[in-house]
Amino acid sequence: MMVSVVIAGLVPYFAMDPDTPISSAFTRHGLHWAMDIVTSGAVLALCSTLMGSVLPQYRILMAMARDRFCTAILL
Repeated sequence: MMVSVVIAGLVPYFAMDPDTPISSAFTRHGLHWAMDIVTSGAVLALCSTLMGSVLPQYRILMAMARDRFCTAILL
């Protein structure tokens, strides 16, 4: 919630970029280093979320196959 308040304080709501509202708000005020930090943090968070959902997928499929919810062909 506080991030929304700060970003709305930096840039008017109608002037925000809908694709990258936080990093573009920092860029508008000349804080290019903050834009780099926010963008790299978003990329790292996306990668860790994907890894967190892909790694246990084999265990889930194995448990489903053991319970006969999916065939062994899928494994």
